[in-house]
Amino acid sequence: MLMKNTRFIDLVPFKYVMEEHIKTPLQMKRVFIAGIRKVFEFYAVSQTDSRVQMVRWAEEEIDIPPYFIRYYEREETVFAPRGNLLPITRLDHFDKLYKGVLNELDLYVDIEDLEEVIEYQRDDHLFEMHADPKHLTPPSAFKTVSFDHVFIRVSDLEKIFDTISGADGAKENKQVRREKIFISWLKDKDHQAVSNMRKSDVWMELNKLDRTLFGVEPKNFFRDQKIITFKSGRKPN
Repeated sequence: MLMKNTRFIDLVPFKYVMEEHIKTPLQMKRVFIAGIRKVFEFYAVSQTDSRVQMVRWAEEEIDIPPYFIRYYEREETVFAPRGNLLPITRLDHFDKLYKGVLNELDLYVDIEDLEEVIEYQRDDHLFEMHADPKHLTPPSAFKTVSFDHVFIRVSDLEKIFDTISGADGAKENKQVRREKIFISWLKDKDHQAVSNMRKSDVWMELNKLDRTLFGVEPKNFFRDQKIITFKSGRKPN
């Protein structure tokens, strides 16, 4: 995922959709689920000129438990100027946005092939101990993201209105129904940990929730879903 330069001509404030069209919590839930499924895209406009230290993890097998170790495969400083667009993509992003506790720092995930913000930039105490404040932005400097800062594509408006009205409900195929259960299962999970799981283990957990939908082999479920990016090598079998 790459950060995008702001082009407001292509965007409309999500608050407009909320005020004019979303009338019930169920309609908001439908919109957010569609966003998590990447049916359409949400963006938050960065309020802070930020330097963020990002990392990508790798694994190496070893001969003793837990039989692998994780290490920083790549580390890089990413500069995000104020006014850039940070994608809102994950279940926990939407959950925090709805609760009013989403922070700009939460949105630095999977940027330019990097997986997450380095630990000491997510905690003020650790930042004071380990970071050089002249170069990196302290955690306390990042702003809360409210609905005022969220935008959607003009080209997605029709799909959003269909979602709000429930017009897409009759079109739900097995993949969509499976993804909704997957989203529900993910709600209290660490997304980073899930992305490192074997797909067969994830499928087994989903099978416990709905044996009808998850009682057969996954086939293209993991390939087609856009909710979680599983690490390479985690095959269904």
